[in-house]
Amino acid sequence: LAPSQPGRSQVPGGAGSLGAGQRDCRAMERVPFIGCINLLERNDRFEMISAEFKKIGIADRVHWHRPNKHKDGGRVGCFESHLAVFQAALDADAPFALVIEDDVRFAKTWRRSFDTLLALVDSGVPWRHASLQNSGGEVSLAKPDDEGKLPPGIFRGAFYFTRCYAITREAMAVAVKTGITRAHVDVALAVANWGKSFIIRPAAVLDVPSVSDNDWAEGGWAPWLAGQMQGFTHLPCVIADRWKTGVLPRFQSPAYMESVAWQKFMAEPGSEQHLQADSQGRPPTPQRSKSGWFVCCK
Repeated sequence: LAPSQPGRSQVPGGAGSLGAGQRDCRAMERVPFIGCINLLERNDRFEMISAEFKKIGIADRVHWHRPNKHKDGGRVGCFESHLAVFQAALDADAPFALVIEDDVRFAKTWRRSFDTLLALVDSGVPWRHASLQNSGGEVSLAKPDDEGKLPPGIFRGAFYFTRCYAITREAMAVAVKTGITRAHVDVALAVANWGKSFIIRPAAVLDVPSVSDNDWAEGGWAPWLAGQMQGFTHLPCVIADRWKTGVLPRFQSPAYMESVAWQKFMAEPGSEQHLQADSQGRPPTPQRSKSGWFVCCK
């Protein structure tokens, strides 16, 4: 890995400065590894997210990965940074890790969100990847028997973005072995963990408007525009998330929604390199009903 200062541990204020946040540590005691990614050039974000960690009492537990901007651009640098955090968690023998980027704030519901994550861990339901962020949900992949097995506040799905998520040791090992490809890291993780990814609501973190350091223009004008808008507001991404995961399931069949979402992810450059041998196979091509593409759920 190329960063000049990979995984540099920094604890602003030290363990003795946790103050009122000390009592909140108990909610995070069972999270075995917490990693945060921040560019050395973005000290503004470092100070913001450090204050957030201090506020909830985990400042002394964070593994920092603070590289310089990558010479090959934000997509490669972002992918490399997430893999570096995965390797650190693997080296620490963590059964799963919580990975956080530097452009979020903890929501008032963060305790409830992490309790839900731990309930998933305890549920016995196979999982690899779980979103704790407020946007990015692309599709609900709920199975008929999920309702009786999954804890309240969580549903099976696929998502974009990597601002705050949990990932299992198995999934991290696969990602590190596969390495950096042409794909964006969020696409890589979504494809590799398809069917075993989950979305937790309410979210543990809220998006903070900040211009992305990634070059989203690689995906065309629409991703470029979305990247630019993030400097002002994440509201369109939040609305799209709620529409796709909360409204469309009322009007479209699960098979149709999955096939459309799968084709969208697989259209991303490099996505095919993250297909896994143990996957359930590619969802079928979407079929329109006689009344159009809004296929009613049974």
